[in-house]
Amino acid sequence: MKNDWLIQKTINWIESHLHEQISANDIDVVTGFSRYHFHRVFQTSVGMSVTEYIRMRRLANAASVLLNTDERIIDIAFYYQFESQETFTRAFKKLYYLPPGQYRKVMRTMRRNREESIVEEKIKGWFISKMYPL
Repeated sequence: MKNDWLIQKTINWIESHLHEQISANDIDVVTGFSRYHFHRVFQTSVGMSVTEYIRMRRLANAASVLLNTDERIIDIAFYYQFESQETFTRAFKKLYYLPPGQYRKVMRTMRRNREESIVEEKIKGWFISKMYPL
């Protein structure tokens, strides 16, 4: 498509500003197009509105932070521009079908179990524990 470069430029800009407030005026400045025209082009190209894209990407980044840090959920929510922990939890649960705290717990357990099974496959007869293998 002839507007692919513009869509990619906008996505790159959005990705680098996910933790900041992003207004429609900011997007207008980046694209140089009218708000309504660009939003139609974006939706046609990406399959979702700019607002939906921003929310989805913020939630995906928040999920990564939940999994890889011990940062408090409320701090993550505010960093990614959610008005409250409740708003963040509602949006997160809608996308991931689990509240953030439970997501963190379940995904860490799954990752740990996967890592253990990979090691067990590589070293037959060994298992992961805090002690020596049997």
